Amino acid sequence: MSYPIITLHNEAYVTASDFSQMVGIDPSTVWKWARKGLIQTTKLKGLRLVRMDRDAESFRELRQRVRSRRDSVPEE
Repeated sequence: MSYPIITLHNEAYVTASDFSQMVGIDPSTVWKWARKGLIQTTKLKGLRLVRMDRDAESFRELRQRVRSRRDSVPEE
């Protein structure tokens, strides 16, 4: 699936909603990660955006951790 990239000042952003779908997490987790400083966010006209160029490596690591955790949960 392709997500729209928003470019501000030569930096790439996606919406928090798109980020949550990309990583496969609940949107509330995006806010938790932002509060903890795990990801960088900014606001633009009411949209919360996640900075991708700065967080690309962190994004890949977080996505891998989430997928590993999800795969390790036994099915009922």
